Amino acid sequence: MSAEVKNGYKLTEVGVIPDEWRLDFIEHIANITTGGKNTQDRINDGQYPFFVRSQTVEHINTYSFDGETVLTAGDGVGTGKVFHYINGKFDAHQRVYLISDFKENIDGYFFFLYFSTHFYSRIMQMTAKSSVDSVRRDMIARMLIPIPPTKSEQRAIAEALSDADALIESLEQLIIKKRQIKQGAMQELLTGKKRLPGFSGEWEGKKLGDMGKCYRGVSYNPDNDLSDFDKNSTVRLLRSNNVYEGRVVFEDIQFVDSSRVSETQKLRDNQQFEI
Repeated sequence: MSAEVKNGYKLTEVGVIPDEWRLDFIEHIANITTGGKNTQDRINDGQYPFFVRSQTVEHINTYSFDGETVLTAGDGVGTGKVFHYINGKFDAHQRVYLISDFKENIDGYFFFLYFSTHFYSRIMQMTAKSSVDSVRRDMIARMLIPIPPTKSEQRAIAEALSDADALIESLEQLIIKKRQIKQGAMQELLTGKKRLPGFSGEWEGKKLGDMGKCYRGVSYNPDNDLSDFDKNSTVRLLRSNNVYEGRVVFEDIQFVDSSRVSETQKLRDNQQFEI
């Protein structure tokens, strides 16, 4: 049973959109072509951007294109994942697709935001494999795009999303700065170079073994047919990849039958060692 669509909206091939919006194929709203250069044409200090099949933008001293364009890798590891937007002079690799010459009622940056968000899922739906080796022109040309009726609405949406991206970027930079401050504080506090107010006196050195028992782990082959729902008969198996950056990661956790654990308890006890 399909979900009820609110008044003012309609159900389409791309999902629920406002009544005033329309759908159109990319080939009806823009021109689709490819670049003509090879990777070896790049010049490190070139004057113009040179788009290849990666997120890294190279440079070149010539340009074959000039205008508002959306680019995506046609093959390689960046297939369906590498996107660029430019409005100006540039050149492009022969296996990079260019979408340009947008119709008068289409804002190129609005198109870029929608296309870069949804194209990968489209090409994955069009292949039976777990990955995509290359993009065919029709994958782009016959992709449906929801289009607000005016460019002013398209631009308003694009600006709102760009503002959100800018805020996220600034918060990420702030987080990086705070982590660096924390790392510096840890170095000073955990080595005694800096003392918290109200504390004084010499630190005492101890062996880790004097503070508790230390064991080596026991080698198990996991019981792969067990699941985390077998809580009454299984024990979680912590492997080295489940300990990451000072925390226990429970993704990809494996399990061992508890009867096997009790059989090896004595072996574990015999593996106590001094530090």
